[in-house]
Amino acid sequence: MMQKQANGITRFQVKCIKNEGYVGSLIVGHYYEAFLGPDGVLGVIDEEKEAYVYPKEYFEFPADM
Repeated sequence: MMQKQANGITRFQVKCIKNEGYVGSLIVGHYYEAFLGPDGVLGVIDEEKEAYVYPKEYFEFPADM
């Protein structure tokens, strides 16, 4: 489900499908809150509850994107 925030950022859920190099921050199979930055980078709220930029290919996106 996508939710547009007052600041114009759209938040949505992504499913982690890969975590190589990020084992402590991402768990394969978990869903995370995410957003696209103005330059198209993917920001994800990870296991440490921090927003961080991750490779898009590490996640499955909602079908309506």
